Amino acid sequence: MSNPERNSNYADLISRYLSGEASDAEVQTLEDWVLADEENKASFVAAKKAWVLAGMRREQSKVDVEGVWQKTQQLLEKDAPVVPLQAKRPRRLWLGIAAGVLILVAVGLGILWNSGGSSWEEVIADQGTRTTELPDGTLISLNQGSRMRYRIPASGERRVQLFGGALFDVKRAVERPFIIEAGPVKVEVLGTSFYVDAREEEPEVQVIVESGEVKVSAADKEQNLRQNDQVAFNKGTAELITIEKVDENYRSLINNDLIFKGTPIDEAVFAMNRHFGTHISVAITDTSNCEIDATFEDQSLDAILLILESTFGIEVNRQGDQIILSGDSCR
Repeated sequence: MSNPERNSNYADLISRYLSGEASDAEVQTLEDWVLADEENKASFVAAKKAWVLAGMRREQSKVDVEGVWQKTQQLLEKDAPVVPLQAKRPRRLWLGIAAGVLILVAVGLGILWNSGGSSWEEVIADQGTRTTELPDGTLISLNQGSRMRYRIPASGERRVQLFGGALFDVKRAVERPFIIEAGPVKVEVLGTSFYVDAREEEPEVQVIVESGEVKVSAADKEQNLRQNDQVAFNKGTAELITIEKVDENYRSLINNDLIFKGTPIDEAVFAMNRHFGTHISVAITDTSNCEIDATFEDQSLDAILLILESTFGIEVNRQGDQIILSGDSCR
């Protein structure tokens, strides 16, 4: 089966190539991808067949939907040789065709597929926390900078692919397991509330249970979690580790509060990065006195950094999207 994560970047590129809009560099990128393996080649062939079929329809004022679908199925079921990629052609845009073919390209690449009438949908939280109610009544709050795909069919198991952090409040349905794929970690539940931190840049994937019970599995290891349990899967060592002290700041994406009680600055920075979707690092020589006792209610990142800078006598340096806390020690 096609890998949606790997192929999703090429659906638009194939559409641009077939419509004659691709640059020479994009044509070369696409050619390298097609020739990389047989699965890519088959996906491109299916997309090109769909494009040819749509081109045959461009002069029709009325579309026989059933007839077109049957012809499409016949084309996709036949074997066809790969036609070498050609240089960029003059621009010819048929908006109606392009829209329809982009969907067919996505289907050919495995980006959309049906199971009980339900296809994958994507949600992105790029401008702040985003809460989404799924068709089954489940509520998912995405951290800023996170994204997810979900598929909730009318019956059978429910699935979510998570890239980043999210708080889940899963609608209970005993006959319909709810499964979250978070990188190397899989979380399976029936109905409960929990948080998953699967940021790609972090060395661990963490799961924190607020209520109910979940099963976490990774690298042939399994662990059942109940209320106030937390585990971390170390990507480097493939260990599934129980964490005794639960970090309650995972709820900051809901209440917008960060609460620190004698919290070492490294732990506080971890919570801030998770909450704001930032890249803050600590480069303080001696952090032994860098413990934070403060509650930040609905405070901006800039306000919190200014308070830390003035309270601890440290420096806040910005380098692109990186924020570095530096100094000899905390006063």
